[in-house]
Amino acid sequence: MKSIQELLKPEQLKKDYSDYTIIDPLLFAPKLNRLLRSTEFRREAHRCCVAADAVKRWEVLEHFGFDRYPEPRRPLEGEQFLLPWQVVTLDWDWDLGPGRRPIYHQFVMPSLCHWRASLDLMLARRLMPDFDWVVVSAERHTAVMAPAEQLIWDMSYFALDVSAQDALETMFGDDLTSQDYELFEEEYAFSRNTVELIHIWDLIDGYSEDKRLSVIQGMGGQLDELRSQERSAEPELLAA
Repeated sequence: MKSIQELLKPEQLKKDYSDYTIIDPLLFAPKLNRLLRSTEFRREAHRCCVAADAVKRWEVLEHFGFDRYPEPRRPLEGEQFLLPWQVVTLDWDWDLGPGRRPIYHQFVMPSLCHWRASLDLMLARRLMPDFDWVVVSAERHTAVMAPAEQLIWDMSYFALDVSAQDALETMFGDDLTSQDYELFEEEYAFSRNTVELIHIWDLIDGYSEDKRLSVIQGMGGQLDELRSQERSAEPELLAA
């Protein structure tokens, strides 16, 4: 039997390309709904939301020149955990027809694949435990896959009607030859940058309201100084 690494090599991906499928979550609707309502999975979804929100808040800081305190997303009144739709800014479902939405739509996180992968991995392993599920994380997309079965578990891409073939090309390049990805065969971990941002926000959010903005402005000043030093060092490095 081939290893995961062998199954993800360009020659094998090209061979299996047309056989890959993104699984329809509604095939597992009763069990999936129970899992998504459970405290265990709501807690994991909350963790993913906090991570995605930390990155988004930092982007807001940079956009406004470190002169604004972006409030964190908080659980709705009466709720213990955040839901993914609270941190999604893309209006992905505007053209869906009338009728009751499936529960999994609350957990669709378009453009936030790098932060929701741990939740998808937990779900895939619980719903289909006989398959070897792994996380493949490339620069442009992160997905949960069972390469031996040519399966992808990606609730967001399925809801967005993205094909498995498009998912593969996003991760491995149009010619499927890119090997610039990380493979997580056990647990999926957030990037070091995300972890650091979560810690930074934990610190800032713990300050008083009056102190938060001054701390943020001080951080902005330090970053400007570091960037200035880097720019001034570039001509010296080129000359060397």
